Amino acid sequence: MDGCGGGSGGVDCAGGGVERAGCGSTRPGGGAGDGFAADREAVRSGLRWHAKGVAVITAGLAEPVGFAATSLATVSFEPPVLSFAVRKRSSSWPTLAAEDRVMVHLLAEDQADLARRFGVSGGAKFDEGVHWSRGAEGLPVLDGALAWIMLTVVRRLHFDGHAIVLGRISAVRAAAGRRPLIHHDGAYGALA
Repeated sequence: MDGCGGGSGGVDCAGGGVERAGCGSTRPGGGAGDGFAADREAVRSGLRWHAKGVAVITAGLAEPVGFAATSLATVSFEPPVLSFAVRKRSSSWPTLAAEDRVMVHLLAEDQADLARRFGVSGGAKFDEGVHWSRGAEGLPVLDGALAWIMLTVVRRLHFDGHAIVLGRISAVRAAAGRRPLIHHDGAYGALA
């Protein structure tokens, strides 16, 4: 069983690339690799269907920097560790590479404009129209997020033109009553 037999009778969906009646999922038939590709456009096209939450990562004790991230992931609850990816060509990378603390902001469904602003490399992200202040440890904190998570960086893994940053959660503050912002198929939206 591969777990997709949610209906009564426990339909076995495993086996040979064959779609099974009652499984509720489709599988490509034929041999391994039929209809599959791994070029850049195929990868981008396939991953557009992976819905993700949207976060803004900020840092900068002297000058604030930040970027929108859909790569935020829980690595472990014990110890509490998150990860995110950042391009090393990003205007935020020099600060992220040098500082030990970052602030993660989980965005709400009404914060798509904020995600777009922080989704562009460079530019004035903390100018007029963005409400923020210096919070714990002097980190830039954006107003109105669903949750704020302070991380202490424990490791930076380098892969090609990106870095994966792992950070231990040192503080969390959450707000209630709103739904998260989601990125799916190249657009921002909310849960239905």
